[in-house]
Order: sequence, then C-alpha cells, then structure tokens
Amino acid sequence: MARHVLFLMSLASVFPAFAAAEEPKTAEEKEEKPQWQRLLQGDDAKNAAELQEKINAAEKADQYDQAIKLHEELVALRTTAQGAEHWETVNARWQLDAARKVAALTAQQRDGWREAVQGAFEAQKLEAKGRYADAQPLWEEYRRQGEQILGHKHRDTAASYNILAQPARPGEVRRRPATSPESP
Repeated sequence: MARHVLFLMSLASVFPAFAAAEEPKTAEEKEEKPQWQRLLQGDDAKNAAELQEKINAAEKADQYDQAIKLHEELVALRTTAQGAEHWETVNARWQLDAARKVAALTAQQRDGWREAVQGAFEAQKLEAKGRYADAQPLWEEYRRQGEQILGHKHRDTAASYNILAQPARPGEVRRRPATSPESP
C-alpha cells in the first residue's frame, strides 16, 4: 500500500495535472473571439485615444519618462480589453519598446530621431504627390535612424526596409541605399 501512495505522489510531481485537476472550461472560455471582434469599445476606446494623444504630446515635448508611463497604461488597457496577442496590443508593446529606447538617448539623438520620424511622414506626403525622388532620402534617413536606435529587428525598422524595397511606382525600381544590409 505504501508503494502505491509513493507511486501516486511521484506521478503527481511529474504530471501536476493529476494532482490538481481544473474544472473544464466553458465553451466561451475555450473559444476566444477573433481579433476583429475585440476592438475597443465605449470608455476603453475613449481612454485609449486620450492616452495616445498624451503619449504624442509627451514625446513631442521630449518628456519620455511620462510617455513611457502612458505607454505602459495603454498596453495594460489593451491587454485587459483585447488580449495579449491582439494586434493592437502587440503594436502598443512595440511602441513602448521604441519609447524606452529613445528615452535612453541623448537629447541630440532624440531630436534626430524625431526629425527622422517627421521625415517619414513628409516622405509619405511626397510619394502621394508622385515625388518619389524627393521622398527617397527621407526614407533612407528613417531607416538609418531605425537601425541605430531601435535595431534591425524592430517592427518600425523592418517597415522601412519594406518601403525602400518596393518599387516607387509601377515599372520603377527604387535605388537601394548604399548602407542597406542587403547591399553587396
């Protein structure tokens, strides 16, 4: 009999599910709503929009300590309301990561980063007007800054690689930047 008890105890340590069986999950708990059905609604949507406005203002004012706290609040809100793997929650975590990296820079480096971000917005406007050659150096600077500050594996840096790899317009190939990792 003692051997059976020891055997069952050893099984419980190897397979904890035997020791502490959980109640079966309901059908609702098993089937999580698809992401498109987990968009923020009501007060959550309003709070997220307000947090994003405050984040933008804090970053523009070079107050990254405050911006990081606000980013953390936004990540918590989205995680609770939408789930940790929802694309908007993941994006909020990427933005928090970027804010932490930018906060660690010198004031001059942060100014350079903000200029590169503004340049990317300007590049979008130029391309919308068909001024691809004027947009090219702005995209290249955004890519360069992204590599230096965020790292080559960060989502925003990867997006800049994608933008620079795309043809500027049908039938045209973008000139590859000389410092691109893909350059020979």
